[in-house]
Amino acid sequence: MPASQITSNISVIELREIDIMGQVIKIHVFNQWNFSINSNTSELIYDTIIVNNNYETLVQVKLKWFDQQQEVSFANEKYRIDPATMKFSMKMSEYRFDNRFNTLELILFSSIMSVRNQSLTCSRAQFGNTTDNCNFMKLQVDNHSLYGKFIRKSIVDNHILEVINSGINTTTSENTTQSFVSIKLPHYLDYLEIDPTFSILLDYNIQYSDSDQHCYISDQTVTRSVALIVSLVIGLFSLTVLIVVFFVTMVNTSPACINVKILYLHIKFTILYFKVKK
Repeated sequence: MPASQITSNISVIELREIDIMGQVIKIHVFNQWNFSINSNTSELIYDTIIVNNNYETLVQVKLKWFDQQQEVSFANEKYRIDPATMKFSMKMSEYRFDNRFNTLELILFSSIMSVRNQSLTCSRAQFGNTTDNCNFMKLQVDNHSLYGKFIRKSIVDNHILEVINSGINTTTSENTTQSFVSIKLPHYLDYLEIDPTFSILLDYNIQYSDSDQHCYISDQTVTRSVALIVSLVIGLFSLTVLIVVFFVTMVNTSPACINVKILYLHIKFTILYFKVKK
């Protein structure tokens, strides 16, 4: 099977204030972040300040890569983190709303693109519900998918409140699928937290049928080699976390062995190499 290069982007674009009529009255674009790393937890931390009604709100985004399955908890619920998953968490300090009836809307951008020489290429986007009370987004190109899982809960002023997650403005082309994601957040006083995750899925036997496309991909090659690039972009022109992942899979009965090494760390990007063998 020919090698594939998969580029995936997740961007935190902007925060909108919404009035009681559902109209956007303020837009805060995220375009400047301060970067740090927690040496104890290996979390990448991005901070920025937005100003509304002469009051500063701290917005903090934390990113953590999981190379093994793990169980985590958020909003009094436990959920599973699968391997090859980037856990994304966001916390905001007090935001001075124009009035007590207004709410917020967080806009994310996500995309996946394949560079591969083959005669058949398919792409599509899916949004739906999971069995554990979450929403999911799946952007697929050929046998590679960017999978986002969005918990329907937020932690707001020591209370657990519902959020509404939806996909908007989805587009697909021959080798690219992209979508904006809307996370509607409730009114709050002191702080707010959300906790989505993003995973890379590699599926070697895929069959699906939509009204506008039909695609079947099957490969029985014993040795499969995929070069995968995942970049998480925080802001349109701001800091970028670039994760370069090389998967080399040998089909046999031995257990998987995953070695992770951070080769280069800079305030603008992080590069990691993963080698997976079975």
